[in-house]
This record gives sequence, structure tokens and C-alpha cells, in this order.
Amino acid sequence: MTETSTRTTGRRRRPGQFSQWMLTYLFHRKLEKEESTAKDAVKGSLKSYVQEHGEVRLDADGNEITGNIEYHLPKPVDAGGKLYYGMELRKSASITFDHEAALKLADSKNWKKSRYGHTEFVIEQDAFYVANQKGDLTDDELDSLLVEGEPQYSLWPIEKERLDDDA
Repeated sequence: MTETSTRTTGRRRRPGQFSQWMLTYLFHRKLEKEESTAKDAVKGSLKSYVQEHGEVRLDADGNEITGNIEYHLPKPVDAGGKLYYGMELRKSASITFDHEAALKLADSKNWKKSRYGHTEFVIEQDAFYVANQKGDLTDDELDSLLVEGEPQYSLWPIEKERLDDDA
């Protein structure tokens, strides 16, 4: 039979104290997971409601200011001693570089592949931006390579009252 040794570090604590800490940790861990699930469900409902009933702010010419969608409450609500005036879906654009369009454009310009790619042949997006800066590509040609995907929205509370002057 082989003997094993254990080494303790620091001050010895009662096993009951460790068990209590462990139970407290596990309880809060479970509670945090349940709260996160409940928060995600409510967040989905809020996003849908704001998407359906909110408004996009426009400037004097009728153009979108930010693309964000705002829903303002008739009266602010107090949560944790802080006033909230509604909810907002903040828009973030999803723009990608269209590699097939880039290849066609480069071929139409009779560019050598080494100018805008490398041996494995991967399009170097920066080369197209450099060509634009040099005047070899127009802004419209460069813009034709950018594809805007579906925007993504993140949910945020509105913490500041919107004044009539801001509208």
C-alpha cells in the first residue's frame, strides 16, 4: 500500500466553513443563470416591441439621424433610483467586402493579380483602398464592392429625457 501525503496551504479552516462558502457560491451561480435566462426572454420581447412600435428619429429634411429605433414612455419609470424614459434599439451596420465583385472590377481594369492579392490568391482589400487613393478607382467603383448586410440592433435604456428641441 502506498502512502499519499497532502499538503495544506495557509491557515486551517473548518470543513463546515468551506461547505458554507461552496453552497453560497453554487446558490448564486444557479440564481445568476436563472436570472440570465429570464433577462434574455424579456430582452427579446422588448426588442420586438420597440421594433414594432418605436420611431426612427429624422432630421429636418426627413433623413434618418442614426437609424436607431426609440420607444419613449408616456411617463418615466424609476428603477433603482434612476429615471428611464424608454428603450432604444441602437443600430450597427454590417458591411462586407464583395470578393467576386472585386475580382471582376480588377479584371476589367487589367490589373495584375499581384497588385491586389498574393500567392494563395486572397483579395487584399487594402489594395483596393490604395487604388482609390491613387485615383485608379473611383469612389463609386469602390462603393460597389461594399455590401451592406442586415443591420444588427442592441437594446439600451433611454436615460435622458428628449426635449422638443432635440426632436
